[in-house]
Amino acid sequence: PCQWVQEGETSTSASTSISQCYASGTVVGSINVGGLVGGANGSVTDSYATGSVQTNVGSGGGLIGLLGSSGVARCWSSGAVGGSGTPQNGFVGSSGVYTVSQCYWDRLYAAQAAGGATGATGLMPGQMVDSAVVAAGWDIAPVGSGGGRVWLIDSTSAFSFPHLRGPS
Repeated sequence: PCQWVQEGETSTSASTSISQCYASGTVVGSINVGGLVGGANGSVTDSYATGSVQTNVGSGGGLIGLLGSSGVARCWSSGAVGGSGTPQNGFVGSSGVYTVSQCYWDRLYAAQAAGGATGATGLMPGQMVDSAVVAAGWDIAPVGSGGGRVWLIDSTSAFSFPHLRGPS
């Protein structure tokens, strides 16, 4: 289940924690546009975004538009990132003080060579479904297996990226 916890009085000064969430729709905006979240100043874990991102003025990223003082782990993005805004990157549009680990973006679909954050790795679609590549540090299992895993992966399909297991 998606967990989105926000602390603080307003969204502009909030510290937000996002865990086990995903977004799949197209996102169009002006500043700090991301496939999952525009600006992050808290943790983002075990989440992904597949929709395209269009930014008109400021930064755009496949998962996060602006990564402030945050930690991001075990996340991925695959949507196209474009528009007239800058900078544009496959994973994070622009960033401040952060820690990113075990995160990926699809270089082919994002059409972006740079991820925008140290710790995010650009992969081709075939690599995104390879549990030997993605699974290090992830709580992942093959489709059809049981257990309390967070992620599922179907390594028999070249286009089935890791996805969240969902409620049991």
